[in-house]
Amino acid sequence: MNLCFFSDKLQNTGDGKNLTLLLRGLHDMGHEISIILLDADRTPDDYDFLKIFPVKFRGNKISAFKKQKAMIQSIIQEHAFDLLVSFGVAANVATMFAVKGTKIPTVLCERNDPNFVPENFRLKLLRNMVYPFASAYVFQTEEQKNYFSEKIQRRSFVIPNFVGDVPEPADDLEKELSVATHSRLDNTQKNLFMLFDAFSEFAKSHPEYTLKVYGDGPDKEKCAAYIHENGHDWNIKLMGEPENLLERLQQSEMFVLTSNYEGMPNTLLEAMSMGMTCISTNCGGANVLIENGKNGVLVSKNDTTTLCEALCFLADNPEIRNQFGQAAYHNKQRFSAHQILPLWDKAFHQIKE
Repeated sequence: MNLCFFSDKLQNTGDGKNLTLLLRGLHDMGHEISIILLDADRTPDDYDFLKIFPVKFRGNKISAFKKQKAMIQSIIQEHAFDLLVSFGVAANVATMFAVKGTKIPTVLCERNDPNFVPENFRLKLLRNMVYPFASAYVFQTEEQKNYFSEKIQRRSFVIPNFVGDVPEPADDLEKELSVATHSRLDNTQKNLFMLFDAFSEFAKSHPEYTLKVYGDGPDKEKCAAYIHENGHDWNIKLMGEPENLLERLQQSEMFVLTSNYEGMPNTLLEAMSMGMTCISTNCGGANVLIENGKNGVLVSKNDTTTLCEALCFLADNPEIRNQFGQAAYHNKQRFSAHQILPLWDKAFHQIKE
């Protein structure tokens, strides 16, 4: 099948990383894959399995929009795509305006919690306006799907993320006395201050532990200031984005995610697939990955006390901690490319029919 995807840009974090895995997987299944980048004006390197069309124009917004729309429609007419597939709410809205009148089935994919994203009122209004005109929709979870109207739900598919290549659990790996997290440093969504507060309380009874925070983002300086002001420079460390991130994460005893909202958290899926013991707030998608008390721990959002208690319990009970990690490892198979890619393939053929 000749598939054309739409996205703002290709990037190596979050949804961009998941989109790249999907595109490569579909290509390996025999689909012809193109992607139109709505917010890029040059072709990125290292994507030789894709036909890439950057269509961003600079200058006057109205003029740039008209030029972009004309270029997109020219690309569509030239390449005779079977399906158009858009990723993310901003791209979804832009795509629906750009492809109007093409008569090619258009699939919109939600990649975050629609209760919180978009924050922009204008974009939310446009989403409500254009979404009903799409041919079909793909959601990561039933929770995302249930946000929308019954009309949209009837034309929807629920397809979770799948995990890429991650290191196998190593029996001889000597774990550090540390807790790890990996996220964009954006406190509004990721609620890192909750993690800092819970870990600070945990460290009173477990001073031998450190918290390693991997990632970068707009609130890096705020995070550093918060840690310093509370006197925890010695046991809470901002680690940045190392090249060997997954190997570094795997060295820690536990992984924690404290997001206020997610679509389906890739970083949590990766940690569980490496056999790590995980604690997460009950944000979107986390309750699909974690069965509380069996393969990890779920806590309520902003419940700093329960998070601290969970850290203490797992630190003091290595046998249970190891059991959770072993059970978490099964997500590697449950959410493997082998399991998930056929769901995309089946959905595309149903939509095309």
